[in-house]
Amino acid sequence: MRSWSRVILMICVVVAGCGGNGNGDGDGGKTADTKVTVDVAQEVVAPDIAADKAAELAPEEVAPEVPESPFGWGFAARGWQEMRGIVHLHSAYSHDGCGPDGYEDNGGPDPSCLDELRAAPCATDIDFMMMTDHPGEVKHHTFEEGLQYRPDQGDVLVLDGQDRPFANRMTCPEGSLVDKAYFFFGTEGSKNMPIGMSGPVPMEVFDTNYGQAEPLENAQAAVAIVHELEGYAFACHTEESSISVERMIELPLDGMEIYNLHAGLMGAFNDLDTILTIDRFMTEGGPDPDLAVMLFLQPVEKDVEKFDLASPYTPISIIAATDIHRNVEIPALCPDGPDTGLCWKFSEEYPQFANFATVGGPLPLSDGDRVDSYARSFRWFSNRALVKEDDPDLLRQAVGTGRSYTVFDVFGYPAEFDFYVAADGAAVELGEEITTPASAHAYIRTPVIEAPPWRDDQEVDYSQCQVSTRLVRASEEGSEVLIEVTGQGVYMDMELPKPGAYRVEVRVRPFHYEPLLPGVETVAQSEFPYIYTNAIFIR
Repeated sequence: MRSWSRVILMICVVVAGCGGNGNGDGDGGKTADTKVTVDVAQEVVAPDIAADKAAELAPEEVAPEVPESPFGWGFAARGWQEMRGIVHLHSAYSHDGCGPDGYEDNGGPDPSCLDELRAAPCATDIDFMMMTDHPGEVKHHTFEEGLQYRPDQGDVLVLDGQDRPFANRMTCPEGSLVDKAYFFFGTEGSKNMPIGMSGPVPMEVFDTNYGQAEPLENAQAAVAIVHELEGYAFACHTEESSISVERMIELPLDGMEIYNLHAGLMGAFNDLDTILTIDRFMTEGGPDPDLAVMLFLQPVEKDVEKFDLASPYTPISIIAATDIHRNVEIPALCPDGPDTGLCWKFSEEYPQFANFATVGGPLPLSDGDRVDSYARSFRWFSNRALVKEDDPDLLRQAVGTGRSYTVFDVFGYPAEFDFYVAADGAAVELGEEITTPASAHAYIRTPVIEAPPWRDDQEVDYSQCQVSTRLVRASEEGSEVLIEVTGQGVYMDMELPKPGAYRVEVRVRPFHYEPLLPGVETVAQSEFPYIYTNAIFIR
């Protein structure tokens, strides 16, 4: 049988400055001792005992008290509700959306692909989508078309305080995981990715680069127009060198990507071993097809580094970008048959992929859906906006100002997760900035992993997922991990020693998915990103 005990650990963490001149004196050679309380709910497997003794140790009788938190544990306790969204995605209004050169081949947007996009949020528990179609095409369509607006299907345009449209509320079919979903307008050009704008949008917004190639005053003027439209100026693909930390600070930008799936996908599809391993996910009775993303899901370290360098100087927000185009296609590598050409080397070990390589095209997995469908990618990860009520204006503000965090939902939902700061008698939430508080105390509860609503995993024990949670501080001296703990449902509180941008990062080793990965179980032993929160800024 099982009983429960609680272990209270009082540990002392040495907080040392990072960066500096390379001689070990980045913080004047000083360290500060900071007391951290960690409260771990730990499951204990007890030996067999008599029934009467078992009754004495029943969980309901020995369940420990939850540590105190001045403003309650959980975002909901402080009046927030979470809404899941996709930020940075493309439809058939992009030239490379819905297939290579699909826009030109169809003489315009592919209606069937637009239908697939509309169906995806309803089936995957997505509340909103911030579209970012490429300017070369979407700027030649109406603002309402860019919002995926279809009045004949019951869509409703949402207007701002100046009677300008800024969102499209789409009703989902009965029985969906959500009853509606919002579309917002944005665009992705050359490092410029303004999102959540009211319309109409002038050409300067579409055509102005945010990177070094554009004169600073031009980029700043374009950002000002985005703000006039009540939108937010984000940069895309910040892992690339064409936009520097200095430029992001100078503009200043409202936000940036801390993760973009495109980088991982491009790396995977340039690696033959990774491509061939996808064969297992194409095989009936093989690994769960949605978990194929684990083959190329790794942190984009350049993005994390740039955020930590920029955030001490400007309250920049972060999002994770699906950047889905639904256009991944593989050429016919072996048109003369699976045992010819390149394919003969691997056709016996990877027969599904070898047979597919005779014709090429969209890569189908074992469930019959393509590897990069909208619905599948929406199950991989999302940005969770914190709002006081279901209001599309509050949604775009939450994403634009950083009252949000990213979750890689493919590993499960993060029940009970929390992070906030108590300072001078008030709760300071994600994305907020405070100046010279008399005291500041961080409160963190690590996630308890639960099955997402589209899964019915009787064979999955989510408690087996290994969770590692760290509190990171970025300052002018560099970035540092203040504390890192392993475990689900761990309570932490910590006095924050200095000014800085404080964020929480969670990684997982998904041992719980080994039963869903027959033949490739070792994939579950790797470490993956799970949560990136926005920062709380203390100046």
